[in-house]
Amino acid sequence: MLQFLKKVFHKSSESEESTDTRRATPTVAVIPRAEHGISRTQINEYALKVLYRLKDRGFEAYLVGGCVRDLLLGVTPKDFDVVTNALPEEVRSVFKNCRLIGRRFRLAHVYFGEEIIEVATFRGRDTGDVPTTDHGRVLRDNAYGVSIEEDAERRDFTANALYYNIRDFSVIDFQNGWDDLCSRELRVIGDPEQRFREDPVRMLRAIRFATKLGFTIEPNAAQALKQCIPLLSGVSSARLFDELLKLFMLGKSEAVWPALKENHILPILLPAWAHLNDAQERYVMALMHAMDARVAEGKHVSVPFFWAALMWTRLSEKTLSNLSALEHMIGELFAEQCRIAGISQRIIMQVRDILALHFQLQYPRRGRCERCIEHSRYRAAYDLLLLRAQAGDTSVTNTIAWWTSYAAGDEPARIALEARLPAQRRRKSRS
Repeated sequence: MLQFLKKVFHKSSESEESTDTRRATPTVAVIPRAEHGISRTQINEYALKVLYRLKDRGFEAYLVGGCVRDLLLGVTPKDFDVVTNALPEEVRSVFKNCRLIGRRFRLAHVYFGEEIIEVATFRGRDTGDVPTTDHGRVLRDNAYGVSIEEDAERRDFTANALYYNIRDFSVIDFQNGWDDLCSRELRVIGDPEQRFREDPVRMLRAIRFATKLGFTIEPNAAQALKQCIPLLSGVSSARLFDELLKLFMLGKSEAVWPALKENHILPILLPAWAHLNDAQERYVMALMHAMDARVAEGKHVSVPFFWAALMWTRLSEKTLSNLSALEHMIGELFAEQCRIAGISQRIIMQVRDILALHFQLQYPRRGRCERCIEHSRYRAAYDLLLLRAQAGDTSVTNTIAWWTSYAAGDEPARIALEARLPAQRRRKSRS
């Protein structure tokens, strides 16, 4: 698909100087259906319903952002977002299955069973009276625009300022995003430093998009990113937690980790993992590789398992052989991390269960093996053993073999295996 785009829209006679001129004053390009290659069969059926109904009611309606970008790159989009000139209340009047959400900027969610199509009203231009912090972060940004041109100016990256028009099935490019798709370059719309100051989370989005798509971050944006990294400390813990999950759960975490290190973001997002030794670093990369492999196979990545596996890298020799010390260390790590990223108590309890059970799998005792197998977190605890082996920890090889045989065995086989284990330790009674 990308070679097709290059053939159609890149003229070899264009000079570098003319490209720079286009950058300074972006021109609108309308790419007809016959030339861009996107088919309606590739678009979510519910997104099409939303687009057509808004059009039939007299509103403008477009697919926008990541879904258009991904379709042009030959990637299956995860979500299909719609933008329109209809106000949120007008969208709700069109769809009975609609709810309005958001405080900074109202959005319409149109529900089709378990699927949600998000519909946003055009954003307006920055009028200069938007409240900001001393560092330039926007505190409230709820101005609606009157045209698609205004909305395109407010997008974060040029590759996300591409619109699919349901009226004639064309793609509209307002910010030379087409060129950046072809050159595999991620470029910020406007002044990169100003845009990162307006919303520091854009820096994490830049890293996520660049690693996901295999793009390079444009040099000016890359430089601004390094300068603005400290601003991430002012972002709410809830937003940082969401962005962490997006970074590590989309199947490109093996590239995300070195990108976070290179840009000095780990000390802010994951301070306990900012300075790892070689063995710990090898283990983390094994974790990332295993998660990416699961995503590639269409499997779900568990958030509690991710945190449990990450926690394991910070456990000392003492905690590896003492359950009380293990639980104390987990508590300290979560206390520090929760100040940065708002991890829910439900996830924390699940992580504790996984690690406690993992400890029991590592030191199996006669009389409790059956309970371990029946535990709801057994699979996650067992997978953590496998992950350690993949990272080069040979100490768990025999343990994995033992639990594999035990889980697959019938009752007599399990009894025979368990009989060779040390007896379960009894807790001392309190006087």
